[in-house]
Amino acid sequence: MGKRGFVCREASPKEVLEHCLRLAQEVAPPTPKGKRGRPWRYDHARKVFS
Repeated sequence: MGKRGFVCREASPKEVLEHCLRLAQEVAPPTPKGKRGRPWRYDHARKVFS
């Protein structure tokens, strides 16, 4: 037994990963919701298929 009567055990890799992801979500800035970059520009005056 460890301190204060609790059983000491190491965390599983899954538990460590879940804890790290939870901390990262708290610290990380929110991701933008939208399309990135400029839209494609099409030259409608130019005929591609003639």
